[in-house]
Amino acid sequence: MRRLLRTLATLLTASFVLFVLLQMGPNPLATLGQEGDVDTVAMAHRFGWDRPWYVQYGDWLGGLLHGDWGTSIRTNEPARDMVLHRVPLTLALGLSSTLLALLVAIPLATWAARRRDTPGDRWVTSAMIAMGALPTFLIALVLQAVAVKLKDTVGFTVVYVGGMPRDGGIVEYVQRFALPVTVLALVQMAGWMRYQRAGMLTSLDSDAVVAARARGVPGRDLIWRHAFRQSLGPLITLIGLEVATLIGGAVVVETVFSLPGIGRLLLESLQTRDIVVALDIVTLMAFAMVVVTAAADAAITYLDPRVTVRREHPA
Repeated sequence: MRRLLRTLATLLTASFVLFVLLQMGPNPLATLGQEGDVDTVAMAHRFGWDRPWYVQYGDWLGGLLHGDWGTSIRTNEPARDMVLHRVPLTLALGLSSTLLALLVAIPLATWAARRRDTPGDRWVTSAMIAMGALPTFLIALVLQAVAVKLKDTVGFTVVYVGGMPRDGGIVEYVQRFALPVTVLALVQMAGWMRYQRAGMLTSLDSDAVVAARARGVPGRDLIWRHAFRQSLGPLITLIGLEVATLIGGAVVVETVFSLPGIGRLLLESLQTRDIVVALDIVTLMAFAMVVVTAAADAAITYLDPRVTVRREHPA
């Protein structure tokens, strides 16, 4: 029950803050009125703009609870269809990039932790810090430039620099999504590798691992069966907390690579003050963050039973 209340509070807070911020922007009626053939009075009455802001928010929230996500003022389409139509693309990008980031970050961080304070450890750590300092759009532009240069060198397209697949073949899908997935993976990998390395170092110095080492447990078993499992807790927590960051990165990536995902739809909705669609997307993002965080908590409890003990018997 407590988790459900926290979920509802998170969703309401995220949507309310965005609604208030959008209310501070320009009046959409002013823009519509410049077109000449738009009846601004009828438009305001239809979308409720002639009512107080708190009534507008209450109408949107009440409709959402009844399954009505509202209507887009930009396209006059049901907002639910617009949002849900964009979700699969962003979800595919997010899952693919997360998997790629984990497949690289975890082994690399483990390798660096086992060789702490060596030149290899310092080189890997410095590279990840530098990668984390670069903005997402800059990484995307650099990779696009590399892809163009590669095409000029080999004489054919290895990976595309933007756009959706046309013929639907698996090869074109890989070519179209290779760069955006790589960009998102690099953005995630930079932070995750540092957290995993720090968690691995902490696990290697823990009493349990020291005792296992004293019992003569082989080095490989010591790393993967004892230290590695304990070290995953901070990383899993970070993954759960960075869902919103991933969506923010998707806004940039989908814009740079011309991909019609939910991130690009959010940007377009904010630019045109399509309040209903923007609210629906932010609420969906908040819900996804709550679900992923709950899944991360469950995974941490499974990987490290000491967490359950500390919750049941706090100091």
